Amino acid sequence: MTDGETERFGPWVAGLPVDVALAGGLTLLTALVVVTPGLNETPLRIAFAVPFALLLPGYAFVSALFPGDTTLSNTARAVFSLAASPPLLALVGVGLHVAPVALTTGTELLGVAVLVLGLLAFATRRRAALPAAERFAVAEIDFGDVRAWLVASESRRESMVNLLLAVSVVVAVASVGAVALTPAPTESYTEFAVFAENDSGEPTTDGYPSTLTAGQSEPFYLGIQNDEGHAENYTVVVAFQQVGPNQTVESQQVVDEFEIRVDGGEQTRVRRSITPVEGGMDQRLTFMLYRGAPPETPSRETAYRDLHLWVDVRSGVDA
Repeated sequence: MTDGETERFGPWVAGLPVDVALAGGLTLLTALVVVTPGLNETPLRIAFAVPFALLLPGYAFVSALFPGDTTLSNTARAVFSLAASPPLLALVGVGLHVAPVALTTGTELLGVAVLVLGLLAFATRRRAALPAAERFAVAEIDFGDVRAWLVASESRRESMVNLLLAVSVVVAVASVGAVALTPAPTESYTEFAVFAENDSGEPTTDGYPSTLTAGQSEPFYLGIQNDEGHAENYTVVVAFQQVGPNQTVESQQVVDEFEIRVDGGEQTRVRRSITPVEGGMDQRLTFMLYRGAPPETPSRETAYRDLHLWVDVRSGVDA
């Protein structure tokens, strides 16, 4: 390599080593492709995401650990860069799992990008602290070293082992990277909740009534959160059930039924007045949520979601 080539690849650009500038630029470009609607549905997503996950986390980590050109050979630097990426990706995944944020493609990419950019910044700082002659530079990479490591062994068997090791590292890192940057299938569900009403008229999860009076209404709030991915038409059925010793419903009185539409990703809370009709001890006040219309005889078994409270209902005369 001539002095001119060293000057071309070895110097810093805008205060950054050339390799760090390229790695940072590729990180930002990958983020742009993955999060931009339209682009993230094209082959460009894989074209950028796989090399990004395959090499950059490990390369940034190794660059931060070994800023000089004498502490690590080029071959070892390349192999360590590939080998270090999977545990770093896993570390980001664990951090996002315990963090109070939603685990999405966007947050996963942001976490990896922040890690890579942070390591690159640290690598730049460490490299700048060394004398210029001792700093690692892209100009010094000789990919012939990698070929020599693969084939320059004492036997053909050892060469094959080296080759298989290199291929295994690449395949493993590519697999982890593809999984990490591929959107996980979202779970579709609906949350259903029942709240009592406090003295201020606000919904609360404390102080559910245990005793009601026939003919007198009791306010409840019903909460529905739609995470099905699309709008849903729900029906809520409220019934008092007399339950036998074997938990079978011996009788049921439906006291409220209403329909409500909730858009995907939205939640709503509705105040309803529930009025028992007949007195009775140990009645099960059951709230049943259906997607669409309920059957002729609603039950907990046919409901999409159900909740219940155990209450005693006093007759109006006793009250």
